[in-house]
Amino acid sequence: MSLGRRRFYVIRPITFKPLLSPIGTYQGSSLGPLLHNVYANDLPLYTDNSTGIIAYADDVQLYVSGQPRDIVQLKRSLEGSLSVLSNWYGKNGLKLNAAKTQLIVLGTPEMTRRLPPITINFCGSTITSSDTVMNLGVCVPATRSAPARRRAVLGSRPAGRRCGPARPPPAMALTGLLVTVLTLQLTVRPGSVSGSSWTGSSGPAGHGFNIFEGVPEPMFVGQVQNVTVSQGREVVLTCTVKHLGPYRVGWLKADTQTILSLHTRTVTTNQRISVTHDQQRGWSLHVRRAQPADGGCYMCQINTAVMKKQVGCVTVQVPPAFDNNRTSQDVNVRSGENVTLTCRAEGDPPPRISWRREDDLPILLSDTDPPVKIPVHRGAWLGLVKVSRHHDGAYYCIANNEVPPAISKRIMVNVAFAPVVRVPHQLMSAPRGSDVTLECQIESHPVPSTLWLKAGQPLRMDGKKYVMREVHSHGRKTHVALQIRDFHPSDVGQYTCVASNAISREEGYIRVHETAAPPQLREILLEFTLNVLLHQPPDLLDFALEYFNKLKEKRDHERAVNGTGR
Repeated sequence: MSLGRRRFYVIRPITFKPLLSPIGTYQGSSLGPLLHNVYANDLPLYTDNSTGIIAYADDVQLYVSGQPRDIVQLKRSLEGSLSVLSNWYGKNGLKLNAAKTQLIVLGTPEMTRRLPPITINFCGSTITSSDTVMNLGVCVPATRSAPARRRAVLGSRPAGRRCGPARPPPAMALTGLLVTVLTLQLTVRPGSVSGSSWTGSSGPAGHGFNIFEGVPEPMFVGQVQNVTVSQGREVVLTCTVKHLGPYRVGWLKADTQTILSLHTRTVTTNQRISVTHDQQRGWSLHVRRAQPADGGCYMCQINTAVMKKQVGCVTVQVPPAFDNNRTSQDVNVRSGENVTLTCRAEGDPPPRISWRREDDLPILLSDTDPPVKIPVHRGAWLGLVKVSRHHDGAYYCIANNEVPPAISKRIMVNVAFAPVVRVPHQLMSAPRGSDVTLECQIESHPVPSTLWLKAGQPLRMDGKKYVMREVHSHGRKTHVALQIRDFHPSDVGQYTCVASNAISREEGYIRVHETAAPPQLREILLEFTLNVLLHQPPDLLDFALEYFNKLKEKRDHERAVNGTGR
């Protein structure tokens, strides 16, 4: 029977309930219920962690292994395990027979000849190592000729058997330093186990009998608290026990009855699970890097005659993650069509879905007048009816279940719509000889092609008379400007800004006319100076008038020559 399996007893006509096999079971002949439970459960649980055990029907081996230089520490480990076993057996009506116990040191001749005589103290007796022991009918010698691996194994032989030439069994085939082999002879104290005590109830190591008679039963203190953690964090469940004494505590997964730990030993192969205790009072089950499969209830058990248990449940919360197979991607649609955006996310608890626009404008949900406008829409679906340029843009699907981090997905709704042309100044005026700039603003998707017309004819953008500039700004907007250089009366008229895309062609109109030239700065200064001189003495005033008259004649002559008329 392998580790973690269950077994049951049949004493006709009674079939007892299945019980846990915490370590394994013996090999060989059949035993009665008492020795069966001792060999299969209690003996393995009460040995030191550094001491190995091999249990057979009537032959039990305790062994420690190491190098020759470790012999002192190896003896201490072995004697410690023997002392624990002796005390435990004595409390429970059993006896270890030191006279039937043998010790052997195994290793290569090179290894063993360097060691002093080896003895151990057991039950008040001194046991000296033997040259050979019998192991399941096979003679095991103390020295081996195979190359040493400098490791150790343990073996044993029952009393009264002779050693004969034979090959050691696989369990003893390792070469190295074999420290001890122990045969246990068990003697039941008269009256300690009677027929009336075989009730089929669960004992301290899963027995069908009570061998802890007279020992006060332990009890739980408080309850195992339920735990809620985020995925990836550590789970710690703790059950507190007082008066544990020789009893044992174990942790199981409640739904599957999977054994996770037995007392201080972790049984599961899951490397993320471990068990710790606080002076054998608080027993904590640790689950590192918790995953969704770790959720559920866990049971803390004490192996009393009537099993005591407590249950604590774990909830592993999972942050949201989008289901891309069921979430919309960017969509392209023509003006007037309907669009439905879908967003799906998984997590525990289930995420809540909300929508908002990237530009923080309200979401338009209908084509009514006025339309329904909301800042945030909640739900897995977002329906846009008869879309227009007002629906064009990026939308965010946001999934949040209060388990950080919340996530968002950007979905672009590309609405193809006809250009919209706006003219900031529909009437423009300019003086002769100046430069004038005409402007129009276009909103369109796809990006429009633009041109300027005068009197219905395209203007030739040669960079001398006409210069055109086009700037694409944020979103679907385009700014178009036409500069007319050295304005002349022939430039007066109506100009047309044209924008066209695959949907439509739209126009904007600007009318330009000529205005009188503004007063020149020099004339303004002359007028100011004249006003100042009028308040001066007569001789200075006559001089100034003569100067200004000559200056005016000179200016009139220049105008006549240049033909400017200004």
